Amino acid sequence: MCVCTTSPGRCFAEEENPEAYARRGLHIQSEVEAYRRIGHACDYRKPGFEFLMQLEGLLANRYVDAFIFELMYADLRMLLNEGSIHRGNCPRMLAQMAIGIATLHSIGIIHRDIKPENILVDAKGNVKITDFGLSFVTKLQCPIPAGYDFTERGENNWQRGLVGTREYMAPEMISMSKTILEVDYFSLGCVFFEMLTGKTLFDIIDFELEQWIRAWNGGKSTQLWYLSGKIPNMDPRDPAIDLLRGLLCVDPVHRYGIARIIPHAYFLSEQDHQRSEFDFLEDAYNRRPIFNVIPEDSFSGTSTRYTFIPALRRQMLHDPDVYSDP
Repeated sequence: MCVCTTSPGRCFAEEENPEAYARRGLHIQSEVEAYRRIGHACDYRKPGFEFLMQLEGLLANRYVDAFIFELMYADLRMLLNEGSIHRGNCPRMLAQMAIGIATLHSIGIIHRDIKPENILVDAKGNVKITDFGLSFVTKLQCPIPAGYDFTERGENNWQRGLVGTREYMAPEMISMSKTILEVDYFSLGCVFFEMLTGKTLFDIIDFELEQWIRAWNGGKSTQLWYLSGKIPNMDPRDPAIDLLRGLLCVDPVHRYGIARIIPHAYFLSEQDHQRSEFDFLEDAYNRRPIFNVIPEDSFSGTSTRYTFIPALRRQMLHDPDVYSDP
């Protein structure tokens, strides 16, 4: 069943097709492993964890599991579709996404499906990364080294192929099925482009990505020429364009990671140019709400809708056998 909400304080359960649930078995397993890891590692003294969705509970029967999460206002896809993302809020939201991704990497998780549908937004405009059904979780909780390729093998030496949503996949995932932490930053670049323009960068997937790869190989001037055709009235000196190019770098070795993102000029505060949006992360939940009410349906049709039931986190975060159904 799916837990949904239509107004504050109300929730209901929807039955889900058992066959569809069976097909999602692998995704469920990955998601449980990821939420268990996040729950064990969570330390709110570190700013990144507050931008990761935490599992609050579980509803389950023989056929389906429904995860229960904190109530959020909308997903980023819906806000983008409605044009509700003010350009001035982009640096703060992108900083939260970036530090959230870096926090995942620091505890041994590669998300592999960063996209607007998987970024939830609360009433104060703060983000939480969710949906870990396609994530890779290391066996031990430890930081993931840059560039390290995790090859997944299962029974009969089966190897997992392409993972993610193709419009947001990094070139190395599409061409070589690489699971490296850098794929999340390329996906973040695709999301950033949508926040700037309201459009999907690689909407004609293979053709558009191939055009970008050619532009990248042609050097900076060719890259800027390509982006100028995608971004109206683009100023090539805008720090946002440099950040976008860095995140969309075709070569993962030179792609911007968190070490290059944090000091970037794009995140400098408009009020205090000596401080970055990363300096204000701890103040995120002290902000005034920018959305006043929970709308009837503020989520895109392709994302899960979440509600919140105050309760202790379920034993499933600690007990791997909780999913066995007699």
